Amino acid sequence: MENKNKEFKVLFVYPNQQNVGIVPSNIAVLSACLKREGFQTKLFDTSVYKMKEETQDDIRAKLKHVLTSDVGEYIKYKYTNIHTDFVAYVEEYRPNLIAVSVVDSTLNFAISLINEVKEKNIPTIFGGVGATFLPEKILNKGIDWVCRGEGEEMLVEICTRMLNGEDVKNVRNLCFKDTNGTIIKNPLRPLVDINNLPMPDFSIYDSSRLYRPFHGRVLKMVQIDIDRGCPFTCTYCAAPSIRAMNTEEKTGCYYRVKSTDKIIKEMKYLVKKHNLNFIWISSETFLAGSIEELQRFARRYKEEINLPFWCQTRIDTFLKTKVDILYNMGCRAVSVGFEHGNERIRNDILKKRITNQQILDGIKEISRYDIFVTVNSMIGLPDETREEIFETIEMNRKIKKILKKNQSLNVFIFAPFSGTPLRQKCIEKGYIMPDQEILFSFYEESILDMPSISKEEIKGLEKTIPFYINFPESYYPQIKIAEKDNEEGKEMFNKLSELYDKMQ
Repeated sequence: MENKNKEFKVLFVYPNQQNVGIVPSNIAVLSACLKREGFQTKLFDTSVYKMKEETQDDIRAKLKHVLTSDVGEYIKYKYTNIHTDFVAYVEEYRPNLIAVSVVDSTLNFAISLINEVKEKNIPTIFGGVGATFLPEKILNKGIDWVCRGEGEEMLVEICTRMLNGEDVKNVRNLCFKDTNGTIIKNPLRPLVDINNLPMPDFSIYDSSRLYRPFHGRVLKMVQIDIDRGCPFTCTYCAAPSIRAMNTEEKTGCYYRVKSTDKIIKEMKYLVKKHNLNFIWISSETFLAGSIEELQRFARRYKEEINLPFWCQTRIDTFLKTKVDILYNMGCRAVSVGFEHGNERIRNDILKKRITNQQILDGIKEISRYDIFVTVNSMIGLPDETREEIFETIEMNRKIKKILKKNQSLNVFIFAPFSGTPLRQKCIEKGYIMPDQEILFSFYEESILDMPSISKEEIKGLEKTIPFYINFPESYYPQIKIAEKDNEEGKEMFNKLSELYDKMQ
C-alpha cells in the first residue's frame, strides 16, 4: 500500500504575510502524518515573498515596539509574482490535492491563489481555525471542501479514499456542498491522541524560514508544542468556542498535554535535525501545571536539551518557585498578556480574570531574573474610550518601571476573529457587519465603527503608545500632536523617534 500511496501528492499552501511569525507546527504535523502513510507532500509558503517594503517586524521596530533584527541576512526574499509562481509550482508538482491553512485575515488571499489554478480541477480543502468557523463562506466561494476541527486523521482518510477512488462525503470533520447547494457539516471525529503524532516535518519549509528576529538578534528556532488547546475562557480567543464545539459533539477532552517522554523525544529530534540554537516551547500557558510537574519537566529539559528557550504563560502563574525553576531550566524570554489596564474590561469583557495587583506582583517576580518579557495588550476594544486606553498605557508604564529595559511591547489593535465571543458582540452592537472581513494586514488599523472612539484616533494612539509609555508625562502634549496623520504629526513623530533612540 505504501508504494501505491506514493503516487498521491498533496500540496500544502500557507498564505502568510511576508515573514510573519515563526513557522507554524500545524502544517509540519499534517505533512508528517501523510508521509507516515507513504503520501508525498510539498509546501507553497508565501512568507518568503517580498510583498511590501516593510515587514510587520519592520513596522513594529519603527514604532519602537521591538528592537531591530537584521533577519534579511538569513532570509532571501523572492521578488517575483506570487500568483504566477503558484501556477508554475502547481503545474510542475501536479498535486492530487491542495490543502490550505487559513485564518480570517488570510482567507481572501488564499482564495485568490486557488482561483489561479481553478481550471485544473484539483480538489482543494481549507483547514485551520479560520476554516473551522467559516465553512459556509469558504464553500460559497467555490472551494471544494472544508475541514472543521482537527485534520491529522481526517486528511489521511481523505487522501486514502481519493487514491482508492472511494467517496469522501461521509468523512468526519468534512464540510461540503451537496448537488442541491446545501452545505453539509459532517459530525466531528474523536480528538487525536497528541502523544501518537509523528515527529513534525519542518523540512517542508524553506530552511531559511527557521531564522527569526528576536529582541535585536536572529535565532534559529521552531515551534515545539507541549499541549493542545487551552483551559481558559478569554473572549478574544477562539479556544472557548472550539472547546464548546467538541464538548457538544462529545469528541473528548479538548485541552491535552503531551507526556514528558514525547516532548523530550521531539525536542532531541528537531534540535539535531535542524541545528537549532533556541526553542519556542509552545503552550498557551506554560506554567499552568503544578510545581511538581514543572520540576520534573525542568530536570529532564536541563539534562537532555539544555538550550535557551522562549515560552508563553499568564502573569498570575509567575509564582516565586515557578519563576526560579523557569530561569534555572534555561528560559530567557517569556510572553505574557495583561490585555487591558482597566480591571472591569479585563475581567468582565475579556474574561481574563487577573487583577491589577496580580499583574504587578507577577512582573516583580519575573524581574528578579534576566528574562526578557514581551508584554501584550490591546486597544480598540468594543466601546473602549480614549480614557480607558490610557489606563492600559498607565499599566504598561508601571510594568516598565519594574522591568526597566528588559521588555518589549506588543500593543495590538483588536481584531474580531471568527469563533471568538467578542466578534459576536461586535456584530450585535453593529460595529462590524456579520460578514465583515479582517484585513490581510490588520496591525495598524481597526475595522470597528463605534461611537466611543474613531478608527483614526485608535491608529494614532497605536503608533505613539511607546512614547506615552516611555516618556515623562510632560511630553504628552507633544505626543498627542504625533498621533495626527498630517505633516505636523509626522514631523513631531520623527522628532520623538530620534529622542527615543537616544534614550535607549
